[in-house]
Amino acid sequence: MDPKEFDPKRSAQALPVHGIGGHTRAAYDRWRRLNWPWRALAWILVAVLAVWLVLFVTKGRFLKLPAERIMTGMLGRDVRVGGDFNLYFNPIAIQFRADSMTIANPKWAGAKPFFAARSLDMRISSFPLLWGRRIIRDLRLDGGAIDLEWTRDGKANSWTFGSGPPKKLELPDIRRAAITGTRVHYADPRMLLFGDFAIGQVNARNTKVADDTVTFTGGGTLRGQPYVVGGRLLSPNATIAGGENRITFAASSGATHLDVSGTLPGPTQLEGSKLQVAARGPNMSRLFDFLGVAVPDTRFYNLRAALTKQGDEWRFTKLAGHYGDSDLGGQMTISRPKDRVLIEADLKTDRLHMIDIAPFVGYQPDRIETEGAGGLITRVNGTPRILPDAPLRIDAVRAFDARVNYQIRDVVGKNIPISDIGLALGLDHGKMTLSPLTFMMSGGLFAADVVINARGTPVTTDY
Repeated sequence: MDPKEFDPKRSAQALPVHGIGGHTRAAYDRWRRLNWPWRALAWILVAVLAVWLVLFVTKGRFLKLPAERIMTGMLGRDVRVGGDFNLYFNPIAIQFRADSMTIANPKWAGAKPFFAARSLDMRISSFPLLWGRRIIRDLRLDGGAIDLEWTRDGKANSWTFGSGPPKKLELPDIRRAAITGTRVHYADPRMLLFGDFAIGQVNARNTKVADDTVTFTGGGTLRGQPYVVGGRLLSPNATIAGGENRITFAASSGATHLDVSGTLPGPTQLEGSKLQVAARGPNMSRLFDFLGVAVPDTRFYNLRAALTKQGDEWRFTKLAGHYGDSDLGGQMTISRPKDRVLIEADLKTDRLHMIDIAPFVGYQPDRIETEGAGGLITRVNGTPRILPDAPLRIDAVRAFDARVNYQIRDVVGKNIPISDIGLALGLDHGKMTLSPLTFMMSGGLFAADVVINARGTPVTTDY
C-alpha cells in the first residue's frame, strides 16, 4: 500500500476490535445506542439487585428502626420490636422476623397491646401483594396474644386499622404454619360477651396439618353468666388450602348445654355456615337469658336445629325436640336490626301436655299433675280464681322485639277439653300483643285479643 494513501481513521473503523478494552468500548457503544427508557429500566434492575444483595447479606437488621416508624405510620398504632429483626427477599418472598414484637391497641381499648408475640417468623409471597392478596407461605408464631374488642357503641373494633367503618375479621391464606402458646381475648360490650381462649398447638406443612385436629378451649361471661367452651377444627388441612372447615363446639353454663357441629367457609367466617345445633337444660328461659331475651319458664328441654348465618340473621331451621312431655317444631330467626334483638318464629306443637304450659301463664305444674283441671283454680280470700298471677320481666320485655306464630293441635290433660290453639304474639319496644289468641273448648271457639303495654309505668293491659 502506498504510504501516501494510508488513513488511520479509516483503518480503525475497518479493523475488528480485540482485547478487553475493545469489548468494553463495544459494550459502551451498545449502551449509548439504547433508548433512554431501556437504560432507565436497566438502572432500576441494577438498583433492585443491589438492594436485594445488601438485604440478603445483612438480613435487613439495619431496617429495624425505619420499619417500626413505617409500620407505625401505616397502621396508626405504635409498633415496637424488642428483640431480633429480619426483613429481606428470599428470593421471591418477603422474609420477616421479629422477636418481642407488639402492636398497640387503639386508645379506647386500654393499655394492653392488640398483638404481642415472643417470636414471629413468616415468609410472605411478594407478587400476590400487588393484587391485594395476602399469602403467607410459612408462619411460625410462639407466645402470641391477640386482643379482639368492640367499642360499646359498636362503631369500631380493635382489628380495623385507620379510619372508616369497622371491617370483618379476615385471616390471610396460610400455607405452612407452626403455632404454639397463643391466646385470644374477645370482648363485645353490646352483647355483654367476654372471653379468653387458648389455641392448641398447630403444626402444618405444605397445606397439611400434622394432627387431624386443632383444639381450642376457654371461657368467660355472657350477660353476667359464666360459661366454658371447648372445640376442635376437624379439617384444618382444608382450611389452610382455602376449603370449608369442619368444626365441633361445646359450651355450657351450669346445667345448660349447647353443642354445635358442621362446616364454616373459613376459621373465623360465619357467613354461609352449615351447622347443626343442639341445646338442652332444665329451663329454656335460662338459655335465652344469654341473649337478653325473656321467654316463659319451661320444664326440661332438648332441642336441635340446622343453623346458618346470612347477613345479620341467625337462621334456625328444621327445629325439633321437646320441652317437658310436649313436642316442638318449626323455624326461628334471630337478628339485630338497629341494635335490637328481633326474634321471628313459626312454631308448632302436635301434643301439648297441660303440665308443660303451666309455667307459661303462672300455674304450678306440680298441682296440675296431681289435680288435673282442679289445679288451675286458686283461692284468694276464699274466692276461687282461674287466671293466675304471673310475673312480667319488664326490663327484658323492653329489651327485644318479636313476631311469633305458635300453633298447638291437641292439649293433653285430665278433664281439659281444649284443642287447636293459635297464638300470634307481637312485641314492639315493650308493647306486647296476643292478637289473635284462639282455641277450641268443648266444641266452641274462644277468641281474644290481649295487649300488655310495658312502654311506660305502670304497665297497662287491655283484654
